[in-house]
Amino acid sequence: MESCNRLSGVEHAAFLHYMRNASVYFGPGCNNEMLVIGRLASRWNVPIIAHLSGDDALSDRTVFDTLGSVGLVKASVNFERLSLHSLKSYLKDAQIEINVEIELDPYLNKYKLIIPQMTPDEIIATGKLKQLRNRARIIIVEMGMDLHSSKNMMIAAHRSHMKTSEYVYIIPWLAHMHDHYPWEASNV
Repeated sequence: MESCNRLSGVEHAAFLHYMRNASVYFGPGCNNEMLVIGRLASRWNVPIIAHLSGDDALSDRTVFDTLGSVGLVKASVNFERLSLHSLKSYLKDAQIEINVEIELDPYLNKYKLIIPQMTPDEIIATGKLKQLRNRARIIIVEMGMDLHSSKNMMIAAHRSHMKTSEYVYIIPWLAHMHDHYPWEASNV
């Protein structure tokens, strides 16, 4: 990906640190950027959560002491099963789920569209947002590495009255400098 070659994620991290006083970082999706941003986050004493399985170099906790990883590998899935077993039993009685995942892929065949090209109304018509409304409050939207690829999903969430303080959206991206978010236009 071109943005990985230009290290634009490093620029974003510096902007967030110096201009927005960010207190936690999510990403980036490129190993070469992670090597740089992981060192910066350690220097700034700010936690960073990578959403990738990572390079062996990232395992050095003396260098990357504020780094956490959520890369799904077989070992982490099995560890989650063990570590969350008692918590799941407790939460099951309260009908709370730890991880809710919805896939819009089954609708690719029905609508013959890829997700970024689905309109907000088509996303709403899938009924998956109702599932999220009933079962989730922190929503990670991974639709691609560009902010615009999440535009229709976020417009659909807005139209479904899911853009309130009740929900938190985490949208990882690499290649987009923004003056405004594409789903916050007056005509959505």
